Amino acid sequence: MESSAIVAFLHHLLAFSMFGLVLTNHLLFKREMTLAEARKVKRLDKIYWFSVIGLVAIGVLRVGWMEKGTQFYMKNSYFHAKVGLFMLAIIISFIPTLKFTKWEPTLKEGKAPEISAAQSKLILMCFRAEMLLLVVAMYCAACMARGLGVIQ
Repeated sequence: MESSAIVAFLHHLLAFSMFGLVLTNHLLFKREMTLAEARKVKRLDKIYWFSVIGLVAIGVLRVGWMEKGTQFYMKNSYFHAKVGLFMLAIIISFIPTLKFTKWEPTLKEGKAPEISAAQSKLILMCFRAEMLLLVVAMYCAACMARGLGVIQ
């Protein structure tokens, strides 16, 4: 029972961490950043991906081997919605990550990246979409945990 609570806690902690990392990057990101700011945004993006991997691993563990069992989750529409929303947020998050990866040579030269207005707008919209999707996914998780959305 205690291990189940610890795993659930870690799952929630990683979900909230993901949201917090996206929010922080949204607040830090701007079209004209200093070298230090750009490095921080890139570093936070890496930490975000570690959170994603951890959340997925713990989620698979919870569904397959703990708590309510696979059948509970597979027969719940909120679970499917939550997973779909989460996957969509992850897909969207590749856009900023790929942009940040392209900064690497510039950052190694000790220069801040040049960001076009279009790139800036796209990255900010991705952050906003990710946060919205994660919030709705968390709502779906709360509904699912209360037994709502059971498919007969």
